[in-house]
Amino acid sequence: LGTGAPAGPLLFFQGGYGAFDPGSLAAPYRPDLRAQLRVADIARPHLEALACETRMESYSQAIAGGDLVVVAASGSPGRSVRTHIGRRLPFASPFGSLFAAFNTDLEATWFENGAAVPGSGEASADAARIARVRDRGWSIGLRATDHDLLWQEISAYGDAPATAAVHRRVDSALRGLADRYDPDDSELTGRDIAVRIIAAPVREVTGKVVQLVVLFGFPEVADQSAVQGWANAVVQTADAVSADLAGAG
Repeated sequence: LGTGAPAGPLLFFQGGYGAFDPGSLAAPYRPDLRAQLRVADIARPHLEALACETRMESYSQAIAGGDLVVVAASGSPGRSVRTHIGRRLPFASPFGSLFAAFNTDLEATWFENGAAVPGSGEASADAARIARVRDRGWSIGLRATDHDLLWQEISAYGDAPATAAVHRRVDSALRGLADRYDPDDSELTGRDIAVRIIAAPVREVTGKVVQLVVLFGFPEVADQSAVQGWANAVVQTADAVSADLAGAG
């Protein structure tokens, strides 16, 4: 069964009607998501706490079938991230840099999937981006001038057949966003920082990055102190999920 709208069911309780909406949602089951949904289930209370603390939206992202997939999300009903659960995005620069930064095999795949020509200035920029992610231990994406337009093209990756034309448009859109993800420190100083996402890695006991905790829905601009505070909150949330994952065996 399916519903035509994402709203929760109408309930009759104590003499009146009301709506019920869970604090967080997870992606529908698919075979390539089985292990990731187990991690997402552990992450969900932490995503809810992060969303509540920051009054923003949070979600977890994994790699499945070679793609980046939003596997769980938390935030107010009707907010945008909840509609992206299950969405697949290309695992290519600038997305998924935390997976690439801490896994040699995935790093090679990340570079191969990217639209940068090997040995070019864009390829060098991608390498510098990965180095900054390793140093910081977290990832940040800033808003781009044409972010919404570029996002529409990238969204076609999961919504349309993977034709050559779609790949060309997606590759072009990814390159259009690349400079806004994991920039050098000079872009993260001052008072007018336009943050789009901040992410931190969830690790299993071996140290392998298995998912990302992502915070989304920032104010239009923020100062350096606020950005660092958000980054700390996301890292602490990801570390808490890692600890629970280790405890769950």
